[in-house]
Amino acid sequence: MCNKKYWMIGGIAFCVLLGVLLHFVYEWSGNNKLLGYVSAVNESTWEHLKLLFYPVVIFTAVEWFKCERSNNSFLLSRTLSLLVGMLWIVVAFYTLSGIIGKKDISVINIGIFVLGVIITFLLTELMIQSYFNPPQNSNIISAIVLFIMIVLFSVLTYNPLPIGLFKEP
Repeated sequence: MCNKKYWMIGGIAFCVLLGVLLHFVYEWSGNNKLLGYVSAVNESTWEHLKLLFYPVVIFTAVEWFKCERSNNSFLLSRTLSLLVGMLWIVVAFYTLSGIIGKKDISVINIGIFVLGVIITFLLTELMIQSYFNPPQNSNIISAIVLFIMIVLFSVLTYNPLPIGLFKEP
C-alpha cells in the first residue's frame, strides 16, 4: 500500500525540481529541438505551462502504475487538477502582471509555478477523498485529454498562435 501523504509530498518536490530544471534545459542543450518539445523554448506563458504539465504527467504515470491502478477516480482527478493548475498559472500571471505592471519578476513567477504544482496535487487528493465517482471510461477520457495536450504543446511550441499567451513578455 502506498502512503498518499509521502506520494503527494514527493510529487510536489519532484514536479517543482523537474519544472525548474526544464526551464533551462533547452538553452543548456544548445537549443536542441527535441528537448524544446518538453521544455521552455522562450519566456512565453504557454512555454511555462510545459514546466507544470510534463513533470506532473511523468509523476502521474509512475504513481498510477505503483499505487493507483485500482482507483477509478485517480487519473481523471489528476488530469482535471492539472488543467486547473495550468489555468492558475495563466490567471495568476496575467492578473499579477496587470496589477504590478511588470511581467518579469522571477520570485513572483516561481511562486506562481510552485503554487500551481501544489494546487494540482492538493486538488487531486481532495477530489479522490470526496469519493468522486467518474464514469467507467474515465481513464480513457483522461488519457485522450493528456494526449491532446501533448500534441498541442508539440505543435504550438514551434508554431505558436499570434496571441498574447504565446508571446514573450
